[in-house]
Amino acid sequence: MLLTIMFQDYNISIESGEIVSDATSRSAATNDRSTSDFGRRIDVLVHNSCYDIRNEYCCIEFKRQDAKTGLLTYQQSKSIRINGAILSDMIAKTNVDDIYLIYMDFWGNDGYIAGMKLFENVHLVDHISSIHLPVHLIELEDFRSTIKYLYQWRQHILHQSQKLALGVFKEKRKYETVDISRPSTPICLSPERVPVSEPLNMYYSPNKNKKAKGN
Repeated sequence: MLLTIMFQDYNISIESGEIVSDATSRSAATNDRSTSDFGRRIDVLVHNSCYDIRNEYCCIEFKRQDAKTGLLTYQQSKSIRINGAILSDMIAKTNVDDIYLIYMDFWGNDGYIAGMKLFENVHLVDHISSIHLPVHLIELEDFRSTIKYLYQWRQHILHQSQKLALGVFKEKRKYETVDISRPSTPICLSPERVPVSEPLNMYYSPNKNKKAKGN
């Protein structure tokens, strides 16, 4: 897979096959509005692990080339909601609100790259570029533009991974209990946890295959 090759020798995983996003699980639990107990399943998740904590950077959805407009619209909405949860999770971990998330959606060999930012508690999404994966040799010249955007996206992910690693490290150090064994010295307790910001309301549509509780 092209994305896997792009991240060779880097501590970034490209995991595919109906993966569950931890960020959506936390968002659903916080909002108490989702019918799913296990988070939203996605096609591809870009993530890594730092201090035994999984950091997620974006999700990517794929549909068939001949997918109907209604299905593609549903995919777009799903991507925005899931990546919105991932963005909120990144902001909480870094304690900064200027995080910019970049993700992709595909239908067959065509797709687009989009960016997302949080502004006044609203997720703003903008179209960055259309992209295309070549099928025939004649399309390789056009593929140059796609490759350029893919590698810019890769550099953005690597930069975000450094931000999150630093944020996770600071949080880890902040709440570690300092235990000094000398009896004459009082024990230092970790500070009280205060949430960085109020969680955003995020609605996830019910899973069609989810059975009602009690059945």
